[in-house]
Amino acid sequence: MNIGNGIRRCAGVLAAIGLLGLLGFAGDNAVAQMQPEMQPMRAVVSIADQKMDVYVGDKRIAQWTVSTSSPLNTDCTEGGIPGGRPVVCETPIGTFHPTFVKERAFSKKWQSWMYYPVFFDWTGDAIHGTDEVAELGHPASHGCVRLLPENAKIFHDLVVERRRANAFPGVTITILPDATQERRIPLAAYRLQI
Repeated sequence: MNIGNGIRRCAGVLAAIGLLGLLGFAGDNAVAQMQPEMQPMRAVVSIADQKMDVYVGDKRIAQWTVSTSSPLNTDCTEGGIPGGRPVVCETPIGTFHPTFVKERAFSKKWQSWMYYPVFFDWTGDAIHGTDEVAELGHPASHGCVRLLPENAKIFHDLVVERRRANAFPGVTITILPDATQERRIPLAAYRLQI
């Protein structure tokens, strides 16, 4: 093997490693070095007050009026089918992390659009914009946290800025109960009898 072939082979290997790093295959440390450090972000939803506070680092940057689940929604059945198996139809209580985001999604179950949804559990609950703005400030949803569409976009964009691959490190969503609610057992834990 001559020196020219060895140099070309090394250059090819180094180029491949660099390309993998650019594509995100070089591991978390390499990806973290390529992206600027973001301050942690958290949303705190108060079911009692029907408000959502958004914090970046320790600074509150927004407080918005929301609509969470309503005990008046009695149509919560599997598949939304009248007479179907009843399912939990409450805004979940606890601390969550975003599971995925979209620009817009249509709920076939509730026949309505969700603008800039940030999903935070695997049962379909999300923080999203709504067309039913007259209901903001009052419990009215089937479990989601509804916002004005323009506020949902701001929240969505802040979450997306913090996305790393398919995860959202440093983003938490805490939903606080009102005085009459008990903590809802996550559906997966219930099914697994954890």
